[in-house]
Amino acid sequence: MEFCGIDAVAFDRQWKMGKWNSVLGSCIFTSSYEKFQERYKKVMKEQFNRMGFDVKRSVHSSHTINSILQDSPEGYNFFELMLSECLDYIDKINFVFSYYPKMDKVHMFGDKKLSSLSPSVFITRHLINSYSHVCAWLALSKSNNCTIMMDSFSGYMTRAWQQIESHDKINIYFNGDECNPLISMADITLRIANERLLKKNMFLGKQQISSVFRDMEDKISVDYLGRSQLPLITPRTNILIPISKKIKHPAFFILRPKTDYLDNKIFLSSPRGHDILELAHVKQGCVKIYNKGEDKNIIKDGDFLIFTDEHGGIAAQTIIDLGYNVEKYHIKQVSGLLQKVL
Repeated sequence: MEFCGIDAVAFDRQWKMGKWNSVLGSCIFTSSYEKFQERYKKVMKEQFNRMGFDVKRSVHSSHTINSILQDSPEGYNFFELMLSECLDYIDKINFVFSYYPKMDKVHMFGDKKLSSLSPSVFITRHLINSYSHVCAWLALSKSNNCTIMMDSFSGYMTRAWQQIESHDKINIYFNGDECNPLISMADITLRIANERLLKKNMFLGKQQISSVFRDMEDKISVDYLGRSQLPLITPRTNILIPISKKIKHPAFFILRPKTDYLDNKIFLSSPRGHDILELAHVKQGCVKIYNKGEDKNIIKDGDFLIFTDEHGGIAAQTIIDLGYNVEKYHIKQVSGLLQKVL
């Protein structure tokens, strides 16, 4: 069985003519997911130990790795070693990119052309936020039987999504690059691609990307989705893509306390936040800060509600009383819960 981990990022460069906007995605294919996962976790732990960090969690995004290493120059070498040591269990890395240098306008919302934006605004306002599903569409066009593991995204309905939404092996992870090794590796390869191109003073291009990955050229492929693919990847309606149907469960929902002094990031970057992410990894699920307006359509039986104060506890119990077969825990209980499943 083949698996594909997907992530995407903005790719910007400042040139003499101004800022150049584009988007870059990475699709990591493997037919040995369990072996890849074991190697990933082994190398991650060894790397941190070698650098003197006692890190308990198994999966990290490139951003978190940089934060732990405090933006040390060693950080980039960390990414390179992660990729090289895991390469034996990676079948293929497919980079996907888009930009529109010779277009004045991109038209959206169907043939009526209800909206048109400059390519730069289209990329920053729409494509960057939803490019993961475009990469999934391309991956499934290459290998229809693979299981997709992709970081969460948001965007309006496209023909690309309509073509793949019936596929029964699409799994979307909130904070996927923090709890799924294959999505994390996709994120890490994007960081490596950016750095390698930057060192060579190169922008995005099929030849450019291929040239900076000559050390593993037999595993690299590059696709450019340009003007001819716009009808597939521009929004067709102003209806949001219903990602709730594809969320990977169990989902761990963190119910924020009633305070303005804490932002969402602190919950996942804290020691107990790390425990929640590790628990999600072990249970092959994902983690999300609870949003009362959105998440009523996402909660499923078997999910977890993590609360931090009395108000959160009441809300969690109310959700259970409404008939949802979920478990609730105070955030202080998560460490004990994690120990039970390790």
